[in-house]
Amino acid sequence: MIDRLPQDVMVEITAIVAASSSTPVRDITRLRSTCKRFYKASMEDSVGRSMAVEKEDSMCWWHRNAYFSLLRYCARRGNPQASLLLALVYIYIFFLFIFE
Repeated sequence: MIDRLPQDVMVEITAIVAASSSTPVRDITRLRSTCKRFYKASMEDSVGRSMAVEKEDSMCWWHRNAYFSLLRYCARRGNPQASLLLALVYIYIFFLFIFE
């Protein structure tokens, strides 16, 4: 049945999961492991653009490198929340070095 869905519908389903899930990274990882078409759909820019990165804030404390990789990935795809969070981090780091 999934074989009959157009790829743009698969991408839209994946983007909706990324935007509305309470744990988007975990759910996208699980979705992309179901079949090659969902894996390909998860790599589309629109999925990174719609990812709810603010819901992954606990990841910042426990998996810092993975969290910042996620933010950079989503920001490169035009995600406004990821771009804002990265900008705030860069501003914070900038002021730390200036006022040391």
